[in-house]
Amino acid sequence: MTKKTKIVATIGPASESPIMLSNLFRLGVDVCRLNFSHGEYLWHKKAIGKIRRAAGAVRKKVGIMADIQGPRIRVMNRAPLELVLGEKIFLTDEVSIHHHKKKELMLDWEGFYQHLKKGALVYIEDGLISLKVVKREKLGCWAEVTSAGLVKPHKGVNIPSISHFMGFLTEKDFRDLDFVLEQGVDLIAVSFVATGKDISRLRTIITEKLQTKKAIQKKSGKKEKIILPWIVSKIERKEAVEHLEGIIEASDAIMVARGDLAIEMPQEKLGILQKEIISKCRKHKKPVIVATQMAHTMIENSRPTRAEISDITNAVIDGADAIMFSGETAQGKFPIKVVETAASIIYETEKSPLNDTLLGRIGKFARMILGARKGKKNRRRKILLANSLPEAIAISSLRQEDIVVRLKNPLEKEREKLSLVWGAE
Repeated sequence: MTKKTKIVATIGPASESPIMLSNLFRLGVDVCRLNFSHGEYLWHKKAIGKIRRAAGAVRKKVGIMADIQGPRIRVMNRAPLELVLGEKIFLTDEVSIHHHKKKELMLDWEGFYQHLKKGALVYIEDGLISLKVVKREKLGCWAEVTSAGLVKPHKGVNIPSISHFMGFLTEKDFRDLDFVLEQGVDLIAVSFVATGKDISRLRTIITEKLQTKKAIQKKSGKKEKIILPWIVSKIERKEAVEHLEGIIEASDAIMVARGDLAIEMPQEKLGILQKEIISKCRKHKKPVIVATQMAHTMIENSRPTRAEISDITNAVIDGADAIMFSGETAQGKFPIKVVETAASIIYETEKSPLNDTLLGRIGKFARMILGARKGKKNRRRKILLANSLPEAIAISSLRQEDIVVRLKNPLEKEREKLSLVWGAE
């Protein structure tokens, strides 16, 4: 069973063993994501080694994507906190702790409450829990619980009305960048991008860091090749949607990060936004990933819901290069079943006559490319040899069902990057 749409799997305690990784790669995982919101560097280093060894064992080129946290707000309470509908709680930061308050929720953004106004909405854990600010004080603010639940330590928090004050890269991000560049990852996903200028700045930073690394190696007599990783921009802010074209142009690939996007934007617009982002990425010939809750219930259950089956099907028909799993493969009970199920859904969708992913009519230039490329045929497909990575992506963007794209003379790490691209090997 050969599929064109790629699968990105987040690696965690449920999937980090060599045997598990090998099985996931055989079943259809093409890219491994490492979430730098969690885990120590030693764990990530070991995981990268395991991924590379397992990929070598099954003779498959598997990309490694490091997902940098960005200016994420997180809950800093050490113990879980039960929030009851309608009750008032005090929001503060680590610096301004008040032990006399009945219930406090501590967030790791110093002085965040100074930007909050009465009526501002606060969302926790992708919106499962929500609060509404009712009063601001000198060292925090009071908020009413509008959607109850148990708040666990280190959970993510969204405050849409003040997200533009957060900036782009944090001190932790810079440390993480140093680490992932040293490890030679293939892709770097960046969170809370606002404009294309953010990506241009990041690319400059990465280039400078790699040039410094190269200079150090030269002095020590080493001749290790320095490879620039792809930058994957996560679309999850309102500002990112407003500056979408510029971000796509500045990036190597895009991720539709639906968790935060559905909070930052009206949730009823999410489905249309997904289609719009994918369409623009294909026109710009940039790979695009659809992420968040693709099969969320499979963290606990061995079968997806009917809605999740339809969601994966829809992402394929929309023309996404890849779908991504997070908790389902990182800490879920059934990582093998998740990938096996997703691969079968993708395969059935791709062979359906209803899978109309062509971007309108193929023009003369496209026909010339497809006609000029020499490749070998087998019973079901034609293999086209591209002269460069951009050309391979351009051919992929045409979404020809009977064509597989390969690089004629791949440079180091290029095949790992192609692991994210639709229909490429």
